[in-house]
Amino acid sequence: MNPAGEAIACDVFQIVDLRPLRRGKAVAGEALLELSAGFLDARPPDTGPSVTFFCHLWLFAGDPARFHATWPQGIDRSLASGTAGLESAGGDATAWRTLTARCVVPPLADFAVIQIAARPNLRPADLTGVVADDVRLTLRISPRLPDRVVRH
Repeated sequence: MNPAGEAIACDVFQIVDLRPLRRGKAVAGEALLELSAGFLDARPPDTGPSVTFFCHLWLFAGDPARFHATWPQGIDRSLASGTAGLESAGGDATAWRTLTARCVVPPLADFAVIQIAARPNLRPADLTGVVADDVRLTLRISPRLPDRVVRH
């Protein structure tokens, strides 16, 4: 990798500590974590190479302060994950597309790693006009419903 070299992709990662949710007993039902982002490919139509946009999220147990030092090793130890992606070859300069990755939050999850990415499918590629915006991380909690047994 050459820090002064030309970028061949754009990946942004963030670690999100979920432990305060457990301490405050905020999660009293099923929790669903959603990562969404708007993507725009303002390059002319049928521009090559195509670009694939991604939203990823992974949930882990453990200490996030130690985990980041060895990323991405350990990705196989995720408790749960979710992903969404789409491929684009340019088009309408006003056509924002939203991707949403979802994942049920296991009770033992201590932190999430979230990622948004734009990757050209051939390299090198000019990423001028390729944009991500309006990134949102949402926790949705559904109340626990009582169990009911239905007999025929």
